[in-house]
Amino acid sequence: MNVSLYAVPAAWLVSIFPHWYAVALTKIHKGDMPGFRNSSPREFVARCQATMGTDKKNPTIARYLRSEAASQNGMENIALFAASIVVGNFAGLSVDTLNTNAAIYLVARVIYNVHLPLWLYCLGACFYLFIQAGHALNK
Repeated sequence: MNVSLYAVPAAWLVSIFPHWYAVALTKIHKGDMPGFRNSSPREFVARCQATMGTDKKNPTIARYLRSEAASQNGMENIALFAASIVVGNFAGLSVDTLNTNAAIYLVARVIYNVHLPLWLYCLGACFYLFIQAGHALNK
């Protein structure tokens, strides 16, 4: 069963989860964070970055910034992932190839979100599908 297309919304969820975690941090650790306002979240990130410039030992702000960066990185890369899945399906790549690479991407994103720099595996899974789709379409 081809589940690769289901991996696209799953990738969005995996990418948004660090943002939800970051927002939860602002509610749990109000005293450690400069006042969060949901109406201007990017401004809040900038204030946290400025605070980290003067208070590098604040682990809550560091965790918040890391979580927001992981979420932003996921959102920036989801288009590449979605395109590689669609192109792979269009080219008729094997279900095993599509599902395996979708799983590699999702697992690597989850691991990346918990602070391990595995985004290259995410990119590798996408580029592998593009290359395999190109080979399949050129036959």
